[in-house]
Amino acid sequence: MNTCTKIRKKRTEKGFSQDYMAIQLGVSQKTYGRLENGESKIDIEKIANLANILETNPIELLNFNGFDNSKKPKGDENNNNHFFEKECRHYETFIKHLEEENGFLRELIRNGFS
Repeated sequence: MNTCTKIRKKRTEKGFSQDYMAIQLGVSQKTYGRLENGESKIDIEKIANLANILETNPIELLNFNGFDNSKKPKGDENNNNHFFEKECRHYETFIKHLEEENGFLRELIRNGFS
C-alpha cells in the first residue's frame, strides 16, 4: 500500500473529511486532494503533520520501497515483535536524519548559501 493510500485509509477510519484535513494542514481542499491522490509530493514535514492529525506514527504512513510494516516474518510472537521493533527503530532513525538534513538545508537557503 503506498503512502497516499495509507493516508486516505487512516483519514476515513477517523471519519475525517478532506476539508477537515485541509484546514488542519492550512491548505485548500483541492491541494489536499492532490496530496491524497498522489498528484503532489509529500515532504517529511507534511508526513509528520499528517501523522499528528491522524494520531498515528509517521512510519505507519510511509512506504519504504514496498516495505509493508503490517507484515512480519513467520515465527513465534516474540521474534515477530522484536523484528517489528527493530524496523521501527531503524525507520525512526532514518526519519530523524531526514528531518535534520531538511533543517540544515532550510538554514542554508535562509542564509543565502553563505
